[in-house]
Amino acid sequence: MQGLFDRSFELPTSYFVAVALVVVLSVEALPRLRQLRGVFSVVVYATVALWYLFDPLVGREKNYNVFTPSELELAFAQICIFLISFRILIELSPKTPTVALRKIEEFDFDRGPIVKVTVIAWAILFTIGLARVNFNPITALFPLDARRNWESYMWNRPRIGTTTSFLISALGYLYTVICAFFGLLAVVTRRPGTRRLMIFLAMLTWPMFALTGARSTVLSVLGPTILGVLLTKRWSPWKMTAFAVSIGLVINLTMLAMIEFRNSGFHSALDGEAIVTRIGRAKHLGFNMGEELLYINRYQNTGQLKVEMGMNYLGNLLNFIPRPIWPGKPFVGREFALLRTGLYRGDVAATISFGIVGQGVANFGPWLGPAIPALFLVLYCSWAIRLLNTGHIFLRCCLFFIALAKVPNLGRDITLFDLWIVVFGYIATLMYERLVESRAARRKKLIHSPRGSTARPSHPVHYR
Repeated sequence: MQGLFDRSFELPTSYFVAVALVVVLSVEALPRLRQLRGVFSVVVYATVALWYLFDPLVGREKNYNVFTPSELELAFAQICIFLISFRILIELSPKTPTVALRKIEEFDFDRGPIVKVTVIAWAILFTIGLARVNFNPITALFPLDARRNWESYMWNRPRIGTTTSFLISALGYLYTVICAFFGLLAVVTRRPGTRRLMIFLAMLTWPMFALTGARSTVLSVLGPTILGVLLTKRWSPWKMTAFAVSIGLVINLTMLAMIEFRNSGFHSALDGEAIVTRIGRAKHLGFNMGEELLYINRYQNTGQLKVEMGMNYLGNLLNFIPRPIWPGKPFVGREFALLRTGLYRGDVAATISFGIVGQGVANFGPWLGPAIPALFLVLYCSWAIRLLNTGHIFLRCCLFFIALAKVPNLGRDITLFDLWIVVFGYIATLMYERLVESRAARRKKLIHSPRGSTARPSHPVHYR
């Protein structure tokens, strides 16, 4: 503990200003939790604290000692610019009350075909995925060696995309959306049989996401259900707190297990040391976006990394175009990754995230750059809130939960690689509303409306 405080005093003044801003802005946002933009604000502040302010205090001081005091001061000042910009710009987002999410309780979706359509869609996608792993259901649902052997993962694709890679990825994203729906359906359904079915399907499908070792995907599946409980249930504060603490502990242990076993394969959990011992020894990794921001500033100052003037954002936006169609498609972030990791067998050794603030700096420079991702987050927040104004209430609320759950992942980079699940969830929602709901509405209208000119009058008519 003493070492932690000693290390803290070595940090620049701007670090403590950033910490103070996160605390003050979070407290200031608490009364505004009655509005959805207040909920978004708290999640954004927590995201900044997680990716930028936590890492320097947890035994990684050697990673920061290589930077000069002026470099440290600049980096944390840029985080302050991001926080202030977001707080100012969030006022432009809609003032929709949080109780709008509780329309789910008033909307008896059990009478509609949503459960049936969800299960059928999952069965179709699971069959396709099953075919890609030689119809081995155990491998498909429990890919114990997926991190080492990607062929055991249903939605595996080459690192450098081929003609069909985007189609495979699209199916994988849709599969993720549907599996996330299982938890939300279990939360809001009033039918015990439907709830049991959804819980069974969640228990059947969710382990795959943890076994693949991708923490962002696990949060994409679990996050919407957790947020659905916290934002729609009328529990007492104590019950809400107990739920949040319990689920936080479960997620923490799950993440530690993923870090410990993902490179060696989960089969190794049965060998040697006890599982509890290995998980207890594991440490969280990858919360070093502050370190990456420092390197971005350094490389720009030395001329090794040029300001991209938005090309990085554009490359992320257009990453869905198959490389065979666009042979010259840029490798997003390759120059920075090359500077950070070098080459391995003729290719970049590892993919390095910019971080949400660092990505803005890489695109638009040290002073304007931090404000740009704040603007993007506000636009994203406004779009997600406006989803609730029209359409199928349950699906739109589900999509809002998914969009909100993706905000912590955007702390690493604003990219469609993280947002595809939201995009495909939105497309699936529109398709359901137009194809299924509109047909059901037309059928209901035909049943309850007169048959036009052929309808018989309610009283006798005498014709001459």
